[in-house]
Amino acid sequence: MLSGVILILLALGKAQWVSAIEIPFLNNRIPYEIDLQGNDELKDKITEDLEGQRSDNLMLKNYKDPRKVARYEQDIIERTLRSQGYYAATVTVVLEKDGDEQTAERQGAQAESESQVSGIIYQVDPGTRFVIDEVKFDLPKDIDIDRLRTVTVRQGQPFVAARVLESVEAIKKNILDEYCYFQVDVKYEAYIIPAEEKAGITFKMPDSPQVRVGNISISGQETINEDYLLRKLGLKEGQCFKRRQVDKAKLNLLRTNLVGTANAVVGAPENGVVDIAFEVQERFHRTVKAGIGYATDEGPNISLGWEHRNILNAGQKLDISSRFSEVRQDVGAELEVPAFASPDNRLILEASLGKENLDSYKSETILAGMRLEHQFSERWTGSAGTRFKYSLVNDTGTTDEFGLLSFPFQLKWDTTDDLLNPTRGWSVIGNVSPYLDMLDQEINFVKSSASGSIYFTFDTLLRPTLAMRASAGSISGVGNRDLPADERFYVGGGGSVRGYPYQTLSTIEDGDPVGGSSFQEVSVETRFRIGESWGLVTFVDGGYAFEDASQDVKQELLWGAGVGFRYYTLFAPIRVDLGVPLNKRESVDDSFQLYISIGQAF
Repeated sequence: MLSGVILILLALGKAQWVSAIEIPFLNNRIPYEIDLQGNDELKDKITEDLEGQRSDNLMLKNYKDPRKVARYEQDIIERTLRSQGYYAATVTVVLEKDGDEQTAERQGAQAESESQVSGIIYQVDPGTRFVIDEVKFDLPKDIDIDRLRTVTVRQGQPFVAARVLESVEAIKKNILDEYCYFQVDVKYEAYIIPAEEKAGITFKMPDSPQVRVGNISISGQETINEDYLLRKLGLKEGQCFKRRQVDKAKLNLLRTNLVGTANAVVGAPENGVVDIAFEVQERFHRTVKAGIGYATDEGPNISLGWEHRNILNAGQKLDISSRFSEVRQDVGAELEVPAFASPDNRLILEASLGKENLDSYKSETILAGMRLEHQFSERWTGSAGTRFKYSLVNDTGTTDEFGLLSFPFQLKWDTTDDLLNPTRGWSVIGNVSPYLDMLDQEINFVKSSASGSIYFTFDTLLRPTLAMRASAGSISGVGNRDLPADERFYVGGGGSVRGYPYQTLSTIEDGDPVGGSSFQEVSVETRFRIGESWGLVTFVDGGYAFEDASQDVKQELLWGAGVGFRYYTLFAPIRVDLGVPLNKRESVDDSFQLYISIGQAF
């Protein structure tokens, strides 16, 4: 019985054992063959494990003795067999020697030289697969055993190591989700009966009191309001104690961007409750920001900013930013109030002054607004607000005055792994904004748009990332020529269709783009990593802004393509893209466009 238990423990620890040990291997690997009849699935599993061992353990090249290689790989195969429930299996090693075969003995034989062995044959007789004859539970009496039976291995199933470990995790998750135990430590004991080709398992957990959350305290903060941090925890006195919620509370503190470390000390149970004391260390709350960029169509640009992430001592963030280029100058301020009326809300107040000098129009604007953002889940966010923009716009030689009151709404789903350098996941954003011109009762319209992007990264040579994006939008209620020029859609440029001048992919009149009441954009980009710091990019972009809001037009998209380089910093990649127009327009498009900025194109 003891030997059976030891075999089981070795099998169930197989994955950890293989990854932890690094054994030398041959530079020129000896060919091998798995001789196993009638069970292709098991043969594939053995081959997968053996190939993984040969591939990952680079130190194995120091082995020069083929017998040592064969014996080591024989152990790997036997462990794989046990992990799949074949405890009576036999593995015979045959060394092919210049066309002859010789069975390798485990003891007493002299080593063959490397040059004498042309291959290794592993003859596998799996025998009968052991099945589970008995499943027992030794758990605290309050736990519903019948419910656990639905998430664990059952009588009559093959005795497979991975399924046993999955059952342990499933039991642990169920207990953590449904009960308030102070300690949850689920383990298993297993045995085999070789004569009957059967196995038994007992899932065990030591008894532990069920408790509730008692007093919650926070220490270590110097300028941050304690009540604000307590609200961010997501814990309440009297609720069911769950350690994963304590871990989530620590993460919530770090996500405020106000503390650099957050630790939790859980007290001993007393009278059915446990006190929780959080210890934090504040970060610096002020940041000065500066950036430079360049685009052929816009020229050089400079951005400057200042941020205070705790301006009113309760996580309120004040962000002052400015940008200056040949075609655009603006300065703005944004105040973010977190946990506004709810831990999942953010109130954002904004104001800005701007000036644009584009081929399509010239404008001067004053903007003020507010919006409420709500975090529905980890992936879902939404916002609603109001905004007023006073503008002077000149697009036809005369200056028009507008006072636009808008009500922007947004929904966003985002699973991407990084804001400035996404490599996996996808996101979808939808926007709808009704507009009313307070200075002209006849100009009322609705502006809507949607965009989606998706990212795939492959763990192969150069770690390529395939990035794809599509966007579309339309404006209804007013004809294109009656719209304020600075509210029309424009396509073209570094963040749109590369290779074309900024905002020029629309109808051209007298050498100037008109803009559109609808637009479409698509982009496909392949990003390759060269070492840790450098990257190469190839891309194809297409798009156009149509005068017709329905997009039911014969005008096709215009396309651009090019290559780019990336230099990856700790913060974000530095982007250099060179794009060329594939549908070059006479007297409008240059032969190429160069873009330099921070962050990926999308």
